[in-house]
Amino acid sequence: MLAEQLIGRLEYIHSKSVIHRDIKPENFLMGVGKYGNQVYVTDLGLATERRDAQVKTNTGRARNLYLIGTARFASINGHLGVGLKATDQKQKEELILKEKEMIGIGDLYKDLPAEFAAYFDYIRSLGFNENPDYSYLRKIFRNLFVRKGFDYDYVFDWTILEYLKTTQ
Repeated sequence: MLAEQLIGRLEYIHSKSVIHRDIKPENFLMGVGKYGNQVYVTDLGLATERRDAQVKTNTGRARNLYLIGTARFASINGHLGVGLKATDQKQKEELILKEKEMIGIGDLYKDLPAEFAAYFDYIRSLGFNENPDYSYLRKIFRNLFVRKGFDYDYVFDWTILEYLKTTQ
């Protein structure tokens, strides 16, 4: 249920030709009370229009001139836009990039259902100007949801845990 909402929120943002550029757990919040099952996207401070985020290189591939957002959550493609002039921060970003490039999908998600690897493998395969197939991405997690036998009841596990804490 959460994956479906997250993908839907990003699809909406992208449909407005906006790139968030700072995707990390801290920028997604859950509502409270009767909205406790709703995901909200926050911190669009680094967001930009898609056409403004592109800079053509001599290879014809669009790239950022510098890393935007939080290095540990940035994509490999985000890191590839980092320049060669080294400062302490850039050296740190380059090390993070090298670590990310060395980690295989199988190693990163070995303790998770295969659907997580399928999701990130698909995302990593997208070219800069390609739009994700959001229906396919939702389907990956919907199939996992059904396979695990969950009920689409709009109630998250943490909501139940919080309720149980208040009744004890």
